[in-house]
Amino acid sequence: MKKIDVKKITQISIVVIACLGLLESCGSGKNNAEKTVVNDQANTYQNPVLGGDYPDPSVLRVGEDFYMTHSSFEYYPGLLIWHSTDLVNWERVCHALHTYVGSVWAPDLIMHNDKYYIYFPAGGTNWVVTADSPEGPWSDPVDLQLPGFIDPGHVVDMEGKRHLYLSKGYTVPLSDDGLSVLVSPYLITMVGFSRWNGAQNVFALNRQNRRLKMAISI
Repeated sequence: MKKIDVKKITQISIVVIACLGLLESCGSGKNNAEKTVVNDQANTYQNPVLGGDYPDPSVLRVGEDFYMTHSSFEYYPGLLIWHSTDLVNWERVCHALHTYVGSVWAPDLIMHNDKYYIYFPAGGTNWVVTADSPEGPWSDPVDLQLPGFIDPGHVVDMEGKRHLYLSKGYTVPLSDDGLSVLVSPYLITMVGFSRWNGAQNVFALNRQNRRLKMAISI
């Protein structure tokens, strides 16, 4: 019976495994390089669109342009602004927050009367910064004096009045310039509907806004 050279077989196996690993590594590198490239024929792209720590995106469409910001937590400058024309390829524009006010959570980027606003919770309260252009310069943060709430969402009712929808089902009317609140936040209930006729309009508009945000986040 012919003897089997176990040592030689082991060496060959190691070489084959190493070659397979090299081929797989090369294939993975190609995929990573193309992960944000749009396939015009199939109209597809490969996730993730943005690899990194960019949670709670708020996306604003202005004509053919899209602008986005997201939670920036303890990173400063904060509230990084991105620009895209296809929701797939994004470029950094600027930071909207340069003054430390605490850990920045889920912001809301909006445009109202040709002015840009970002509402966001940080440091136990809620803030707003403004600009005439997404490229900046952005204003210093203004404290809205809304402690205990997160996830602000800007809405405009049927009469053109501005409001912030807040966590826990609360809402609060804003001044015309959007830089202060008019009364203390209150819970939207049946009593609230009878007390303030605009509450139902705010609730309806906010539901549409939240559905849009959820669709973009997915």
